[in-house]
Amino acid sequence: ALVSAKERYLATAVDNMGSMVPMDSDIYEAYDHTFVTCPEYLRFRFLYTFLRKNLDKKMMVFFSTSTSARFHAELLKRLRVPVLTMHSRQRREKFISTFFKFSDMKEGILCTTDAAGRDLDVPPSVDFVLQFEPPDDPSEFILRIARISCDSDRIGRSILFLNPGEQGFLKYYTSAAITVSEFELPKLAEIQLQIENLVNESERMLPFAKDAYG
Repeated sequence: ALVSAKERYLATAVDNMGSMVPMDSDIYEAYDHTFVTCPEYLRFRFLYTFLRKNLDKKMMVFFSTSTSARFHAELLKRLRVPVLTMHSRQRREKFISTFFKFSDMKEGILCTTDAAGRDLDVPPSVDFVLQFEPPDDPSEFILRIARISCDSDRIGRSILFLNPGEQGFLKYYTSAAITVSEFELPKLAEIQLQIENLVNESERMLPFAKDAYG
């Protein structure tokens, strides 16, 4: 009965058609939209560095696939960054309970997928939304961010990770009349050797890595 009640709540919360707003709506001003230009081989190091510096914040990290979300979440845990994971391969009960657990947290990190972003509204208490890989549907990503702080007086920040050759993605912000600024790449934590050792020495991590990076 508890699960079904949560499912009813979730069904109401994720009425995406009802949540959609006009592309020129002022609701986008609730978030500070930024992007960071980061070569793929440095992307995880930037993610790790950013998360470690903001452990007192509430953050969501979106990945393009369940495999990517699972691999990077496991890697973060092994690097002593506590995270929750939510993806479409989980049982419905687990998916929902994770969402509500994160919603109730004052600080923490949730690793999830673009597909999950289509099925739920991001809690308004989230400080940062990070898009680790460019989404398949840019307009859907922008609408997702727009829905975050509809009932909040806070200013949050979205950070889109782009490879140097992916600047064309920014035209979607322009077409929606959304101001977007560049986030300066900080000094990154020196963890590359540690990452390689964790992946190569773990029977569980190596298959995850191969699946996540093809």
